[in-house]
Amino acid sequence: MAIACQQQQPKRPRLPRWRWIRRASQIGFAVIFLVLVLLASGRWIGTGEGVSRFIFRIDPLAAVVAMLASRAVLWVMWPALITLGLTVLLGRFFCGWICPLGTTLDVSQHFVSRLRLTQLLHQRLRAPLRKWRSARFVLLILTLLSAVLGLSVVGWVDPMALLLRGWTTLENAGGQIFARVNGHDNWRAIEIGGAVVLAMLFVLILAEILAPRFWCRYLCPLGALLGLIGRYSPLVRAPRVLCRKCPSAQDCADICRMDAFGNDGQLQTDACTLCMDCLDHCPHRMVRWRWLRPKPAGVDLSRRTALTTIAVGAAVPLVARVGNVMTGSQPQYLLRPPGVSQDDDEFSDKCIRCGLCIQACPTGALQPALWQAGLGGVFSPILTPRVGYCRIDCTVCGEVCPTSAIPLGQLPRQVIIGKAMIDRDRCLPWATGEPCDICYEACRAVADREAIVFRTASVRRADGQTITVQRPYVRYHQCLGCGACETQCPLMGESAIRVLRQDYAQHQGPGSGQGDGGGRGSGQGQGAGRGMGQGRQFR
Repeated sequence: MAIACQQQQPKRPRLPRWRWIRRASQIGFAVIFLVLVLLASGRWIGTGEGVSRFIFRIDPLAAVVAMLASRAVLWVMWPALITLGLTVLLGRFFCGWICPLGTTLDVSQHFVSRLRLTQLLHQRLRAPLRKWRSARFVLLILTLLSAVLGLSVVGWVDPMALLLRGWTTLENAGGQIFARVNGHDNWRAIEIGGAVVLAMLFVLILAEILAPRFWCRYLCPLGALLGLIGRYSPLVRAPRVLCRKCPSAQDCADICRMDAFGNDGQLQTDACTLCMDCLDHCPHRMVRWRWLRPKPAGVDLSRRTALTTIAVGAAVPLVARVGNVMTGSQPQYLLRPPGVSQDDDEFSDKCIRCGLCIQACPTGALQPALWQAGLGGVFSPILTPRVGYCRIDCTVCGEVCPTSAIPLGQLPRQVIIGKAMIDRDRCLPWATGEPCDICYEACRAVADREAIVFRTASVRRADGQTITVQRPYVRYHQCLGCGACETQCPLMGESAIRVLRQDYAQHQGPGSGQGDGGGRGSGQGQGAGRGMGQGRQFR
């Protein structure tokens, strides 16, 4: 129901002070977000890794999903309660005044709105797109229900995680190009992973052509969660409906970036982000924000849609497990950050795929997973030794982790990440008799130990000549799995020495293929080995 506007001459329009205050808030929090991200990397403005994790600890959606998936109370996520408390008091202010992705979309809208195509689509698609308002509640239900059933998909839909991973991908683009130029075997995974991350962010920005803040209006589950809570805020717009006779009433609905007014002119408080544009726009100064008794409106979600969503959400974890088999994930190469338990499910439940550890890793060893960890582990961090090694004195990934999925203070020198295994079909001293000691030197320089030793062997070459060659062996009990040997291996493509998970690796040694590798000898046994990778045997 609309109300009549006062019959009076339009007053002098207000200066758009609230609009500028909001913009100042958005810019300020965007700068804080950027500074915290740069502090996480330590590459530009010094170090401050521990502070950076606060970015995601104020995120209620990430906190709820992490606790539901891990079935534990994560007290480290207590700052999310501040966000929830302010939402109860002020409404869905976080989306309009703080969220860095919302700010990014507003800046994008400033440019794309000048296109004639954008103006045309905004007019024609406004009414049809209102049918998609329930999509954000559907994604919220799917996210929470999947977490209850042990599958965390928050990395796909959390706005701050999407933005941070996009930023990290852009910053690491140089490293990806370097990996490709040097022919590293896993550059394809890095390239595809980066392309997926950037494509998701690009699609969100491109959707601004269809409607202002398309993501926030129709898809964002964090906005849906805050909107449900903000419906009970005592800070409400007065009047709560569009004025009936005011010539500018329709303009209030047109300028609303969230399309928060329904077909009946009623303000939907779960959609309003308190942008204050209507307050500054009103020529009669009728619009106010007052402390009133909240009157929550209904939610744009039918019972049928809700039941269908619950059914689909219950099936998502099962589909993910089937997908793990179909994608051909190779668990033997699934290396996690140092200190993470061998129980990958426990880590995946706590990890919110925020990308902070990937941003902070000084060597670029941590990369976002695609199929390597199965569908349930997409975007979770994996150690990729071919790209970079794990420094044995570095703990930044644990310091920036907001949910403590990566244990804090676990030095790589104190834990076992994996075990290195030599592929004797590719290793130069083993396959061709050419001398090479790069893996040995890398192990001594980086890991400060001699986990790789040499043994003298006599080899008959194809021309019949017998030569003496130094062949490398891995001392199983000395290897930490830091990956320096794999990073420095001079072969193009797949390294001749690869780090495997500890529970998949086997001892290497002369004669039987087992043993510690200590001492000197000339045995040349082939070893039993265990088939890994693409039909090749690590012996």
